[in-house]
Amino acid sequence: MIRYTLQCEQAHRFEAWFENSSAYDKQAAAGFVSCPECGSVTIEKTLMAPGVPKKTPEITPGEFYNHVRAFRSKVMAETEDVGHSFPEEARKMHDGEMEHRPIRGNASPEEVKELKEDGVPIAPIPPEPPTEN
Repeated sequence: MIRYTLQCEQAHRFEAWFENSSAYDKQAAAGFVSCPECGSVTIEKTLMAPGVPKKTPEITPGEFYNHVRAFRSKVMAETEDVGHSFPEEARKMHDGEMEHRPIRGNASPEEVKELKEDGVPIAPIPPEPPTEN
């Protein structure tokens, strides 16, 4: 999608969205683009400033690792480790056969694939970051 600031022959400015620049060209040539104020179909594009996203603050690797450690610590403190029975228990909770509770555990890649295909909401826990950074 592309947004254009347009102007009619009466200097009325307005914005319009198009699938792409050729879609605008085709619609304007066919007279489908008109001024919402006066109805004129004599339209031209005006100079526009591009939408530049704001720069996000950068964090150091050490700060990133601290966030990962804090997240892991919270997950470990607030979940029950069910070990290798994780796939079975996660599926039972998803299917309503067992009361929901926060769990973590182990699953093979094939078990993870099957759980995701069945819509069971699961997410990996990131590994512990290195301590030397």
